[in-house]
Amino acid sequence: MINDVTDDELDAALRALAGPGWGPNGGSEFLDDLVSPFIQSWSKESECATRLSQIFGDGTSVAATLFNPPIQQSNGFVSPMSPRLFDESVSRSGTIHLYASFNGLGRLVVNVFAPPGFVFQGGYAGPKRGGGEFQNATVIYYERGKLAKYGWSGDLRINFTHIGPTDGAGNYIEQSGAANEIGSRPIGVAGNYGGRVSVGGTGGGGVGTHVHMIFSSTFRGQQVRVDPRRVFCGDMGGSWWEWDGTQLVYR
Repeated sequence: MINDVTDDELDAALRALAGPGWGPNGGSEFLDDLVSPFIQSWSKESECATRLSQIFGDGTSVAATLFNPPIQQSNGFVSPMSPRLFDESVSRSGTIHLYASFNGLGRLVVNVFAPPGFVFQGGYAGPKRGGGEFQNATVIYYERGKLAKYGWSGDLRINFTHIGPTDGAGNYIEQSGAANEIGSRPIGVAGNYGGRVSVGGTGGGGVGTHVHMIFSSTFRGQQVRVDPRRVFCGDMGGSWWEWDGTQLVYR
C-alpha cells in the first residue's frame, strides 16, 4: 500500500489511464510488463519499511527508508512524503530514521527497540562533529550469526543517535523492561523526548521526533555501511529503490 492506496486500486487506475487501445489485447500484456514490476517493487519497499517498524518500534513508531512520513512542516521536515536526505539519511548509505509516530510527534514512552542478541559498545554525548547541535548516541553490536533468522550471516553494528533517556550530561542510560510484540529488546526513547537534555532529533513542538540509525558491518577488517533493507529484508529480493542524488532508481 502506498499513501493509503491499495495495490489493486493503483493497478486499476494505471490500466484505466492506458485505455483500451494499448497492446495487442487491450493493453493487458503491455501493462503487465510495465505496471506489475513497478507495483511489486513499491509493495516490497512498503513491506520492508513495515517490517523495520515492527522490529525496531513499539507498534506506533515508523521506520522511514526512502521517504519521511507525512509530518508537519517544521525545522526542515517537509510533508508529505518528502525524500530522505541523500547525504546522510537514506537506506543506501546505511541509515534510516525511526520516527516516534506516523505524524512525527514525540511520545513519552520507550519506542525504540532492537532484536535480542546484541551487546552494548558504548556511545557518546557532545557537539556534532565540526560543531553544531549537541547530540548523543549508543552503539550495539551483533556477532556473526546472531541475526541469521533474518538471513544475515555477517556481524552488525547499529548506532542510535538522538536517543534517551539520559543523565544530566546527555549520556544515554541503558534500559531494561518488556520486549515489543515480536521480542525485540528495549533501547529507549526517540529524540530523548520529554528529557531535560536536548540531544537532537526533535523539532519545534516535538515535530519530527526520531532516532537516527546507522548500520555497519565488518568487511576486510573495516567497518562498512550496510543497507538495513538488505540485512532485515533480504528474503524479499536483492533490488531496491534508491536515491542517486537526483532521482529514484531501482537496482
